[in-house]
Amino acid sequence: MARVPDGVARRLDELIGLGDAVGPSRTDANYVDAPAFYPWRAASIAFLERVLGATDAYTVQFKPLTDSEFVDTTKYGTGILRHVQHDLNGGYLLRLADSSLPT
Repeated sequence: MARVPDGVARRLDELIGLGDAVGPSRTDANYVDAPAFYPWRAASIAFLERVLGATDAYTVQFKPLTDSEFVDTTKYGTGILRHVQHDLNGGYLLRLADSSLPT
């Protein structure tokens, strides 16, 4: 099983923590704190695109699920990041086309 590089695992942990820390807006509890939310969203998308690719199902799903300022949006996003973490740690994101397996 391939080992996840420490930097990738560490950054994913950071992004999950940052998403968990995004709270509601001080003016309306139905919406997120935008100054915390948008940098987290941008960093998460950049991470997903660099690590998994722009067309990976996780990346594709993350974008629309985090495309609003409703307070539950970060829960959807961190949920996806947690699944990415689980799949990376379990070795489930191996792309056979990129492996050294004989064809």
